[in-house]
Amino acid sequence: MDLWQMVVSDHANIEELCREVLKATGTGPNSRSELFADLQDELERHIAAQQNVLYPALSEHERTSTYVADLERRQDEILRQLDELAARSNK
Repeated sequence: MDLWQMVVSDHANIEELCREVLKATGTGPNSRSELFADLQDELERHIAAQQNVLYPALSEHERTSTYVADLERRQDEILRQLDELAARSNK
């Protein structure tokens, strides 16, 4: 699997986890809190992989280097919003 296929696959997995979180209820391995924790883990892993592999490759080329800062800002915002959701669910 090449890099772009992995990114597309990760995005599909993350989207599916989001749908599962929204539908989930109750307790146990498929509870909303467990699925949300899985979603956080998946997003953090995905973002770390992009920062370690994709962004350095994008930064090497003038045509794509301008996108890296914007991508990092967007990811920071996603992580901030996830932290807010996690804090709300723990109340």
